[in-house]
Parts: sequence; C-alpha cells; structure tokens
Amino acid sequence: MASKKMNIEKHTSRNPLLRKTMEKFNTAVAFMAAEAGPKTVLDIGCGEGFTTMAIADRLPGAKVTALDVDRTAIAYAKKHSQRRNITYGHGDIFSIKGRYDLVVCNEVLEHLDAYEKALDSVFSASRRHVLVSVPNEPLFRLANMARLRHASRLGNPRGHVNHWTRKQLSRILSRHGRIVEVRTSGFWNIALVEVGSG
Repeated sequence: MASKKMNIEKHTSRNPLLRKTMEKFNTAVAFMAAEAGPKTVLDIGCGEGFTTMAIADRLPGAKVTALDVDRTAIAYAKKHSQRRNITYGHGDIFSIKGRYDLVVCNEVLEHLDAYEKALDSVFSASRRHVLVSVPNEPLFRLANMARLRHASRLGNPRGHVNHWTRKQLSRILSRHGRIVEVRTSGFWNIALVEVGSG
C-alpha cells in the first residue's frame, strides 16, 4: 500500500516542481498514445487513473479500458478520475482478456520480478502498439537521494525490483517489436513500440 500512497502523493502534490514534472509526464504519455492513433486502448496497471485521464482527454474518440490489480486504486479512480470514454475495472497484467489497438503499461514493470512474462502478456493483447514507461535510472534514484527520499535504500522506492536505463529499456522492448519512439520526460523513459515488427 505504501507505493500506492506515494503514487497519489506525487500526482496531487502541492510542490510546484513535482506537480509540473507529473503534468509533463502525463502529457508526454498522452501525446505518444495519440501518435499511435488507436480506437481502443487498454491501460493495464492504471493505478488511480491520473495518467489514464490524460490519455482519454487526448483521445476523446477512443474507448479506454483501465485495469488494476489493486481494488482500492480502482475505487479511487472511479470516484476521482472519471471521463466519459474510460471504463475502470479490476484486472491482472498476467491474464489480460481481449485485444486492443494500444496497450499502455505505465510504472508497472519496475515492480515485477516476472517482467518478461508481463511483457509477453501485454504484447499479446495488442493489435498494433504498446506504450511502456519506467523510471529513468540511475537518475530516478539519484533524484530521490537528493530529496532525502528512500535514503536507507539508496533512493530506491519500496517495491522497485527492476532498474533500467533508456538504452536497456529499448533493448528489452525491441525483442517484442519495432521501437517507434523513446522519450525521456522528467525521471521516466517512455517507449512506443509497434507490435510484431521486431
């Protein structure tokens, strides 16, 4: 639950710098999602729906399905992160049902030991594109250290078991498809991948 609490805190922070960083990140994800031109979107691991809203606003004609394994996060999203084109529900990255033009997987893979299995599931669920974001390492941990956050773990938040540079992320994703674009926004790397073109 600590990581979910931190997720809400960073998206609703009164710190103007952090607020601007999160707005920039959400805008970048939504812009890259729009570049894929999807009619159907799955946001798997949507959390409380902050980034989902940005995607839905950028793609008003798309049907956005947003799922998370954490029922508390979904309850929050249903109450605070509504848009007419978003449907929230409970779902697991390892058992995705249906196929979508675009599958979005934001800030999820760094938490999963079985990240390759998760990627197999994500790419199998996509007809055309996958969009992934993960912390930009080692910058992410260094920034936490500078803010005296997670100092006892050298800036690594609880629950983060994977750490990738931009280059490492590109290499992992290129096994599944053609990298269309990789962008760094604040402390995150965001990649758009065309499915089945690896």
